[in-house]
Amino acid sequence: EATRLIEQFMLEANEAVAEYCQEHELPILYRVHDPPPPDKLHNLAVTLVNFGVPLEAGDLARPGAIKALVGRIRQHPQREQIEVAILRSLSQAQYRAHNDGHFALAAPTYAHFTSPIRRYPDLLLHRALKSRLGRPRRPFTLPADAGLHTSQCERTAGEAEGRVVRLYKVLYMEPHLGEDFPATVTGISDRGLWLRLRDEPIDGLLPMVALPLADPRYDRERNRLVMRGKGPPVTIGTGLRARLARADRLTQQIEFGFGAWG
Repeated sequence: EATRLIEQFMLEANEAVAEYCQEHELPILYRVHDPPPPDKLHNLAVTLVNFGVPLEAGDLARPGAIKALVGRIRQHPQREQIEVAILRSLSQAQYRAHNDGHFALAAPTYAHFTSPIRRYPDLLLHRALKSRLGRPRRPFTLPADAGLHTSQCERTAGEAEGRVVRLYKVLYMEPHLGEDFPATVTGISDRGLWLRLRDEPIDGLLPMVALPLADPRYDRERNRLVMRGKGPPVTIGTGLRARLARADRLTQQIEFGFGAWG
């Protein structure tokens, strides 16, 4: 509760400062989040139906819909899997000198202000504020291509962080090769099933060839795996036991084999 309270304070501060800067035409980088592409919204709508949370893609396209959806699923038993699906459907946020709004937060004006010691866009915003509020006032302009540069740096830092996290997960799982774990399907593709362990924040792929299914086929329209023979389709949220088959340090990838359904 305390963490959520502080996060809400930060969101309010970011929005309020961005509104002030826009009102006074200060040169800052806005935190911009474009609406998701229609195909991703359609896939998310299908996934939500599979989880028993029916919503049309057109409803999801409205600003504020994602924020309302997150509140709606707060008590859902498969909330974590739904949140992963939501994140995969969203566009990547960027920094821009032009304010195009923040779709996910349903904020018409938003900027990063609260972390100037670790994010350069926040520092630039503080400098813009000081140029107006300081005494004496000093002119301030954004560096050329600041939005593009900081967005690229953010992606680079995020990729590096992701590689480190994946590596530590591989190292953590290495001693457990051959062991079975309860898992949940969090994604489906032509390659197979993406799983997350129920008791550990570990993700990995269960390849299609490792599934004990009769001629499995990926139904892209309904985002599920179906068999030409008997048996219910495999959907996001399906439970199974996954056997750790590979933990690769070089690629930071984890691969599972099939243990049992349920």
